[in-house]
Amino acid sequence: MKYYAIIVAGGVGSRMNSKLPKQFIDIHKKPIIIHTIEAFYQAFDEMNIIVVMNDEYIDYWQEISQKYLKKQPITVSGGKTRFHSVKNGLSQIQGQNHIIGIHDSVRPCLSVQFIQSIYKKAESAKAVIPLIPLKDSIRKVVSEKGTSTTVAVKRSDYLLVQTPQCFE
Repeated sequence: MKYYAIIVAGGVGSRMNSKLPKQFIDIHKKPIIIHTIEAFYQAFDEMNIIVVMNDEYIDYWQEISQKYLKKQPITVSGGKTRFHSVKNGLSQIQGQNHIIGIHDSVRPCLSVQFIQSIYKKAESAKAVIPLIPLKDSIRKVVSEKGTSTTVAVKRSDYLLVQTPQCFE
């Protein structure tokens, strides 16, 4: 099996009202995206990484990548939406017998053991999506006769979808 990680980094910081996208903000003297990629490289020696980046930041990304990473990932242009960006990343993978993980560049807090576990599970299960229980209370919006209200729902009936999402 050959392992791939598609690291989606197409954001431009619009929701943060920042000139610098989140993936480039330094934490512990390195950009967030570098911490994320390092975790995947540490998980498997032969990890193949594809970074999907907004065209506006590819040159900036190349500088950062050269500065911090010994092994250079493949870089491809992002798409109009996350779906299109992931599709662009997938277009770089040829052949069969691969486990592919999709992960957000701004989620660096995952352990090497967790990455290894998800990829290994995907080898037998064909697809694995990490889920975690909700801690917050949630409500459902209900509309009747032109008005809306909310009703409480059991949080134990719901789970949060996380990344990396891995599949064969």
